Amino acid sequence: MSENQQKRPGRVVKTARLSWQPANHGTAQGSPCDGPADGDAPFADEFDDIYFSGDGPAEVSHVFLAANDLPQRLAHASSFLVGELGFGSALNFLSCWALWDRVNNDPGARLHFFSIEKHPLTVDDFRKAAKAWPELAPYAEKLSSVWPEPVAGFHRVTFGRVTLTLFLGDVMAGLNVLTAQASLSFDCWFLDGFSPAKNPAMWTVLVFQALAKLSIPTITLSTFTAAGQIRRNLESAGFIVSRVPGYGRKRHMIRAHFNATQTATTINPEQNADTPAWASLETLSPLPHGAQIAIIGGGIAGASLCHALRAAGLRPTLFDGAGIAAGASGNPAALVMPRLDQAVSPTSDFFVHAWLHTRRLIDQYRDEDPTLFTECGVIRSHEKPEERARLRDMADAGLLPRHLLRAVEDGLYFQTAGLVDPRRLVKHLIGNTPICEQNAARVIHDDGRVLIEAQDGRTHPFDAVVFANGLNCLRFVEARGLPLTGSVGQLDLYDTPYGDFPAQAFGPYAGPTPDCAATIIGATYDPYKEGDVVTTTEVNRTRNLEAIAAFDTALDQTLDARLADVAVTSRAGVRCVTLDRLPLAGPLPDWAAYGADYDGYRFGNPEKTAAGIPAGRYQPGSFILSGLGSRGIVTAPFCAAMIAAQMTGQIAPADSAIQTLLHPGRFFIRALKRARPRRPSS
Repeated sequence: MSENQQKRPGRVVKTARLSWQPANHGTAQGSPCDGPADGDAPFADEFDDIYFSGDGPAEVSHVFLAANDLPQRLAHASSFLVGELGFGSALNFLSCWALWDRVNNDPGARLHFFSIEKHPLTVDDFRKAAKAWPELAPYAEKLSSVWPEPVAGFHRVTFGRVTLTLFLGDVMAGLNVLTAQASLSFDCWFLDGFSPAKNPAMWTVLVFQALAKLSIPTITLSTFTAAGQIRRNLESAGFIVSRVPGYGRKRHMIRAHFNATQTATTINPEQNADTPAWASLETLSPLPHGAQIAIIGGGIAGASLCHALRAAGLRPTLFDGAGIAAGASGNPAALVMPRLDQAVSPTSDFFVHAWLHTRRLIDQYRDEDPTLFTECGVIRSHEKPEERARLRDMADAGLLPRHLLRAVEDGLYFQTAGLVDPRRLVKHLIGNTPICEQNAARVIHDDGRVLIEAQDGRTHPFDAVVFANGLNCLRFVEARGLPLTGSVGQLDLYDTPYGDFPAQAFGPYAGPTPDCAATIIGATYDPYKEGDVVTTTEVNRTRNLEAIAAFDTALDQTLDARLADVAVTSRAGVRCVTLDRLPLAGPLPDWAAYGADYDGYRFGNPEKTAAGIPAGRYQPGSFILSGLGSRGIVTAPFCAAMIAAQMTGQIAPADSAIQTLLHPGRFFIRALKRARPRRPSS
């Protein structure tokens, strides 16, 4: 088992077990409050505590919004990061979002909200709870349409100027991932776990020490409780605590700010020892809010970057002389389903979360574009009888909840998978991003700035560049030498409906187009080398049909009757692939520095300095998203969000194991490890 395939526990988290009681009774997460509210309030059976009661939004306004001076602070913020322990019913997030919309009308400003939740509500329970807050109904409706599935790890969703990052899992697991990101600094914290007496794990000194590591001198913090032990735990972690009037019948609550002079003695030195030095991002300098970024490439990689960078508060410009979605991203349909492994690993985590991320993104566009995606379901079939057990192991590995994945006679059934129109998705993701309809000819680094020289000879200044142009990135010195190769694929579009049954994937695939008007079958895999003419052939169309016939006789007979004498349109494109079939996503290493700093890997260990193994060094302002292979539609949006976070120092939607897995320097390090030192000649 490789270093990136270490087994971890199953990833499906337990949702909250609830009962319901009138919303104007009980305590609001441990605090009595006044005021009636419509509907019922959820009660957490496991913690013997209620999520909210009475006028929940009014209590949130007092305990969290006003106590952190958010009406004033948000009004003038260009970028603001809120952290929360205890996502619960999402009431705090919805209230903060609504406040942001009321007080801040700067179109370039961004609100980032991060929260940790161990036992999330189901979407049905959330919708029922949200009925108690009619004033927040528009916000609750948007959130419910992309409600995260109960899978451990990060879930990222953007609503215009507001980005929510939710970590599902244990509180210390989430905080340890954050503290490994050295550049993070929160503006305020909401402490909203259940009552300390009933949920003590959320209120320990270790938790508050982790918060301290993520704090800056201007940070504020508030919570509904005024318990003496909580005050002492906060003070021991470096916070200056005040007891102030509480809400309703609760006399007191806590607000606090950070005492930066105490950090050296109070912060728990929790480090992420799993991140190798060469993959460390601590030498990256975050780009300022509003920085201008050049994106080279107008396919799904470039389009995903447009969306992610705008959401992060950056200003992207796209360069592509061939036009958007001119390459493989211009196909009429693409499968949106995850790749699974037989055990939990960083690789399986990556593909599962990338799929969930892309599905949420697609769902946000479906109201305005109903035929963008068809949720027809996909059966991942076994090509040989002996594969059946392997697929069942995947279903039993706990990677996805049963309502998303289950074993069937023919293999694995992904109920919410389907096919998307890549061309329309690319257009949605690019949005209003400026487009330069020329290819970038050269990248010039000049005193901290990045100059893009276009084909017409003119240069355009930027703060950073991302190479997202597939194999063509090898034409630039920054990416030259990366082990990228090409693969030609042909798919065929038949002018007849596929039928009312799931799409089939077994290497090749067959399914409906997103508008359900035609049938798509593909795709071939053929080697490609620079200079090859890429064209469609009758031979490859026959190969696609024969692949189905060899695999599934019933499917072949069904389609054969439908496809006879039907007009067919074929399309061929070049996929860009890596040696390990995983994307390259992140900052481009300084190759000379890597050679000097890590040459010791050829002898078993990298060179050490007095300060230890040096952290990775990178080419200024240079990033890459390439090598997406045949799964770019699924993986590009997630990778783009990760790169945007690396650029800005914001919260990445991936832990360090996934970021290391996709790191552009991994092949350089592997080559060093495989090399043998030369023996001196005698």
